[in-house]
Amino acid sequence: MHFYMLLSQLLSVSLYFGSMYLFTSVINVAYIDFNFFQRIMLVTMASWLPLHILRILKSKFYPNDYEKIMATSRKSRREIIHDI
Repeated sequence: MHFYMLLSQLLSVSLYFGSMYLFTSVINVAYIDFNFFQRIMLVTMASWLPLHILRILKSKFYPNDYEKIMATSRKSRREIIHDI
């Protein structure tokens, strides 16, 4: 994992928990439980999954030049190994 990505994730988590600590009068910490995280995951999956599926389908049906070359290379390599 890239150093700056790790740093940004640690900073985000630190700010998240720090804000829960600092704003206890505003944030109802008792509300945050397992069901809360399940709902967060559901909303995240509902917004992320359709775009991810579309990206996979686009890559499968409309591959870029690199993917085409690699697929051809893999196919010819299998044929060479099969012939031996």
